[in-house]
Amino acid sequence: MPHINRADQNGCTSNAKCEWHCPAELPFYCSARNTCVASPDACTPQIDTCKTSAPSELKTMVDQPLIQCSAINMTDTHFRYKIERSASTSTDSYISPLFPVGTSVTHPTPFASGTYTVTCLYGSSIASTNTTPETGMTAGTCTRTMTVSDSANGCSRIIPYRGSTLSSDLQSSTNFDASFRCGSREPFSAGNTDTNAYRLQIGTSNPAFLGYDRDMADFFS
Repeated sequence: MPHINRADQNGCTSNAKCEWHCPAELPFYCSARNTCVASPDACTPQIDTCKTSAPSELKTMVDQPLIQCSAINMTDTHFRYKIERSASTSTDSYISPLFPVGTSVTHPTPFASGTYTVTCLYGSSIASTNTTPETGMTAGTCTRTMTVSDSANGCSRIIPYRGSTLSSDLQSSTNFDASFRCGSREPFSAGNTDTNAYRLQIGTSNPAFLGYDRDMADFFS
């Protein structure tokens, strides 16, 4: 059954020893929801109808978010994205240039600490001639919240594996197993373990959940 793994109760007893761990009362790991469930039938993928894509967590003055606005109808062909900082002034508001719907855009700068709201504004290519960026644009049906802090626990790097071997060569004329792990920004210390997977999503595709790989992260730091 897709998205389901049975916990190895003998070899996998904690998050520090394996990529995922489920207790005896919830013995199935549901990757589609990144949680432990009582039975395979309880594992149903979460459906996210929001067409605004933005990261939920960023590191202060380091991360530049990747933002995407996917289509909400057949008529609006272009978008701008608007970023507003909570409990602040209008000077903390940013409206992007115009992009074709579905384009992934890297924001040009990192952010100071705070909470920011991302809104997609939809319209046509004609909107590029408007003197005011929001003129002729319609806000999407949802927003995303980005929390920016010094303690953000994100990926310092995404680490690829070919089979069980660390490798950046993921091209081959024959089939092979590939996986990806997330190097944490948190410094290693005794007793410091990561209990939450890193959520990786491209556009509106189904998210993947990456396990941490401290050894490789420390090795490359």
